[in-house]
Amino acid sequence: MSLESWLAFAFLATIASIVAFTAYIWLTRNASPGIVATYAYVNPVIAVLLGWAVRGETVTARTFIAAGLLVTAVVLMTRGDHTPRKIEDSDRSFTDISHAPTA
Repeated sequence: MSLESWLAFAFLATIASIVAFTAYIWLTRNASPGIVATYAYVNPVIAVLLGWAVRGETVTARTFIAAGLLVTAVVLMTRGDHTPRKIEDSDRSFTDISHAPTA
């Protein structure tokens, strides 16, 4: 491997990992678990965009489509009302024994 590759590896193993871990810890203390879970999905998209912007890496249409799908999925997961709804008796399945009639 070239010196540039080794330096990039060292940077990712130390500085980038520390920054990412610090951001994750901050997020766990300041956001709901649902938002924290999306961090794992959005992080690779940001990494690809940074690689393109900083290092001039090639980004194809396929990459943009995949990133768009990921971001859309995260938006759908995090939007809307997150309060649990009341389960009506008609919603219960026959396997739900918690409210089965007793003899």
